[in-house]
Amino acid sequence: MTSTTSGIREIPAQDWLRELRSTPSPDAMSLIVSASMEFTERCNLRCAHCYINQPAGDEAIRARELSIKEWDRILGEMADSGLLWLLVTGGECLLRPDFPEFYVSAKKRGLHITVFTNGTLLTPEIADLFVEYPPWNVEITLYGATEQTYECVTRVPGSYARCLQGIRLLLDRGVALALKMTVLDLNEAELQAGEQLAATFGTKFRSDAVLFSRLDGDHRGIAHRLTPEQIVAIESSDDRRLQGWEKECSKSLEGADRGRLFLCGAGRRTYHVSAYGDLSPCMLARWARYDLRHNPLSDALKEFLPRVVGQMRTRRGTPCETCEWMQLCPGCPGWAYCETGDPEMPGEFPCRVAQLRYQVLESRA
Repeated sequence: MTSTTSGIREIPAQDWLRELRSTPSPDAMSLIVSASMEFTERCNLRCAHCYINQPAGDEAIRARELSIKEWDRILGEMADSGLLWLLVTGGECLLRPDFPEFYVSAKKRGLHITVFTNGTLLTPEIADLFVEYPPWNVEITLYGATEQTYECVTRVPGSYARCLQGIRLLLDRGVALALKMTVLDLNEAELQAGEQLAATFGTKFRSDAVLFSRLDGDHRGIAHRLTPEQIVAIESSDDRRLQGWEKECSKSLEGADRGRLFLCGAGRRTYHVSAYGDLSPCMLARWARYDLRHNPLSDALKEFLPRVVGQMRTRRGTPCETCEWMQLCPGCPGWAYCETGDPEMPGEFPCRVAQLRYQVLESRA
């Protein structure tokens, strides 16, 4: 990696990043009111499919993480910039013993916080903290509806019981809670049972069957990914999801828009901050990084993000440029980079998913 005085760190081999074809005026950047961040990449579980988890006791990684003092400064800059909504995730964000201090700092700045957790490290003290300073929502992931399946995914004995205990701690206190399931080949058979379990708890439930390659380039996790046909079959049973697809397809993409690398809200409506202080357009597009540890957030919002999201595709004739299913594609430059090493080449998997989604909508017309 190289580092510039503006705080941008780049992959030297990527000429398309250094030679940005479009550099909007700072004034072109709209107010961003939503962001996500990882408090740590470390996790107490060892899920077979995870794209980011690092060992809970890895001291080298722990030493790289932002200190609570650094996080406090960045949270202040976020609030001062007009940010309203913050997603806190990991790794497992509750793994750090200073999570309560971080959380209270964010809440006292008026941020509406959603916490993503596996629930296994929830304690009465953390649950009480959520009562005193209510989160907008806490989302706990179910990796299975039974102990055997759950722990086949997490590879940690006893984790299922601790997850259920965490759920009950929040429910007993009336903390806003939702459950979700990441669907892979190890737990697909229990998707319906997971939804029923959520119903017994009286919580909202959602599922997601789209898995990503690991950020460190390891592709072992996606060996557990369902086929495009299986994924779309699950998705198309959800009327809310179908309505979302129809809404996306009602939008038109002009020719100029199709030439842009980023077609989503990454860097325009939201951004992501890593456990080490690197700001990126989203959780996956981390080849474009701005160092918040040593540079102000205001410069990232005014200069860095407009430059990044203003990038145009550097090659003609890529599949995305003329794709009729683009608005239904689960892929993005971040996905493409993780899986193919090239942000402009998504690979066959997301293309097939988009095609099948389009066919589902056609059959409903």
